[in-house]
Amino acid sequence: MPLKVSDGYITGATVFADTNNNGVRDAGEPSTVTDAAGDFAIDSGGAPLVVIGGSDIATGLPFQGHLNASPGSTVVTPLTTLIVALTAEGVVNAQAQVNAAFGFDPATDVTTLDPIAGTSGGGTRKRHWSTPLASRCTTR
Repeated sequence: MPLKVSDGYITGATVFADTNNNGVRDAGEPSTVTDAAGDFAIDSGGAPLVVIGGSDIATGLPFQGHLNASPGSTVVTPLTTLIVALTAEGVVNAQAQVNAAFGFDPATDVTTLDPIAGTSGGGTRKRHWSTPLASRCTTR
């Protein structure tokens, strides 16, 4: 099964295994480029993933941010990036905190959830995932 990058699906993005956890693609770190559907395959060797560059398939605009995912994730999304950032700040059980903050079912595993594919099924999931991420974030 291919892995997926989404903030909208991102094509032409560089995905690398950040083996030394410095957030920078260094010589010797495994890397690949996402295909036209935002899919990629990489052997991260248990390292976290970082995504940079590429273009949003839906808008055609360049993706100018970066996304992160913890080892074992099958998607790299703004939500996986949030989990990585919270974990780095010492938040205990960051995924449960994200699930609670966004009103997700506690059993939801956002490290394997493709939020865009989730919008095609209709019902409450469609409504839930179509709400822009930024509008759901709050400052504490």
